[in-house]
Amino acid sequence: MLENLKIGILGGGQLGGMLLRHSIDLGLSISVLDKDENAPCARNTSSFFLGSPTSYDDVLAFGKGTDVITIEMEAVNIDALRELQQQGVKVFPTPDTIKIIQDKFTQKQFLQSHNIPVVPGVAVEGRADLHKFEDKLPGCLKKGAMATMAMA
Repeated sequence: MLENLKIGILGGGQLGGMLLRHSIDLGLSISVLDKDENAPCARNTSSFFLGSPTSYDDVLAFGKGTDVITIEMEAVNIDALRELQQQGVKVFPTPDTIKIIQDKFTQKQFLQSHNIPVVPGVAVEGRADLHKFEDKLPGCLKKGAMATMAMA
């Protein structure tokens, strides 16, 4: 049964490579979509597709040939994943979950709202905002709709 399951991974980086290596041990058939023909996963599967995980058309075309699709990075096209889900493709994590983790400030707020401890942070709306938080440094900027700075 599992040997007939068609699984797709959006992203062919190091995490995808680890997932791919373990799937081979289980006898699973895995396809990978990545924008880099030299991505780490490219050499570990005979089912590598060159395309962008952020492109609606590329993700939709790739996903139509799968039963299950997952991600190895959060920079993926949510709308295409939602469409695939409506067409019956199982998407893990769900597009709604991926949407939350794509914006690190939204992710931080979500975790806090569920009483999950996270490092304190502030939204940074631009370069000028950074100067307001000099006393908070050292810090770490995370990409989001607005940058998020986590305080050490």
